[in-house]
Amino acid sequence: MSEGKGSRAAEIVDPVLRYPIGRFDRLTHRPNLGSTRLGIGAGADEQDNESSRIESQEQPMQMRSLLHIMMVIAFLVSTDLWAEVRADPTGLWQTFDESGALQSTVSVEIKGEKLFGYVVSLHQQAEENPVCEACEGVWRDKPVIGMEVINGLALKKAVWQKGTIFDPESGKFYRGSVWLEGETLFVRGHVGFLYQTRSWQRVPGQSASEHAVSGAQRMPENNPAASSAP
Repeated sequence: MSEGKGSRAAEIVDPVLRYPIGRFDRLTHRPNLGSTRLGIGAGADEQDNESSRIESQEQPMQMRSLLHIMMVIAFLVSTDLWAEVRADPTGLWQTFDESGALQSTVSVEIKGEKLFGYVVSLHQQAEENPVCEACEGVWRDKPVIGMEVINGLALKKAVWQKGTIFDPESGKFYRGSVWLEGETLFVRGHVGFLYQTRSWQRVPGQSASEHAVSGAQRMPENNPAASSAP
């Protein structure tokens, strides 16, 4: 009986002793695939090298993009500056009536980024300095020479606008716009959807703001636009 029990016990234990070492041996000698696939150990260096390579490729692209943006900004700024230079109408200008006869000379100047124009001489009147008979209110019968005929136009896209044009001959105000094309200054007065455009020619030999009439030579008190609106 004792031997039977011992043999039986050995039979029960033997399977356990036969396989555990083999099982653990298979587990401990299983290839460590994670060291390369997951970037552990030597794989981490490869991943760092790949990141450095990508960063080195991205830096030139970023520099090119930044350079492109800077070039676009420089082009836009230079275009705006060139447009402002082309739109500079300061100086002395001759005006003409509908028949094309010389009518007056107007000094155009910029003050505080706004455009203004003043009558400096008349060429058709018998009197040296006639008065404005068509003007209303306190400006009636005031001398025409020195009157402000362009008032407060602002520059936008090479056109001076959103100000007023005053016509001493009719005594009326108009919404005004002024733009320069070569040696010709176009002056347009608007009434609703209607408008009329006159072309002024630069006085021969005059070409810049240095030729504009100074404040001492005009009469700022004769400015109907200072207290009137269209």
